[in-house]
Amino acid sequence: MLVEDDPLIRTVTAMQLKDLGYGVLEAPGASEALDLLRGADVRALMTDIQLPGMPGTELARLALALQPGLAVVFASGRGGAEAEGLPRAVFLAKPYNKARLRDALAGACAAASAG
Repeated sequence: MLVEDDPLIRTVTAMQLKDLGYGVLEAPGASEALDLLRGADVRALMTDIQLPGMPGTELARLALALQPGLAVVFASGRGGAEAEGLPRAVFLAKPYNKARLRDALAGACAAASAG
């Protein structure tokens, strides 16, 4: 699942994820993402940290309560200190390219599998 409030970044990232072979559910914000998470089997959450209404870190905490084995990637152009307290999460600095996106998802999936 990709949660990004900037439509251009969301579109480009979704295309990159699809090019990497991932199925992508897209949400522009946390509330939409939580609605989708309640009805879908999601393996990874990639979210912007700075979302309107609810920070991506809080979204990740709620998402992990719904789906405990979820891999989490935080994307931000402002640093990853907000991700403290979610030790399995991987931080991906913006701007990123497809290779860095691939590596971040691989790292998050490995961390989620290790528990």
